[in-house]
Amino acid sequence: MTPQDVVKTLIMVGWKQIEISRAIGLAQPNISRIAAGSQGCGWRTMDALRELLDQVPPRARKKQ
Repeated sequence: MTPQDVVKTLIMVGWKQIEISRAIGLAQPNISRIAAGSQGCGWRTMDALRELLDQVPPRARKKQ
């Protein structure tokens, strides 16, 4: 999976770009560029993005 694929998957399951950025400590504009495929990321960021795949989006946690 590319960084772009991971971000798009996170958005499909309910994450917002701002939530992703806060969760991994990266600015939201960078998340937007990764999602668009115009920016890659380092392995630490990729690992952090992958870890979010196993987590429930923040808004969904509040509903539970």
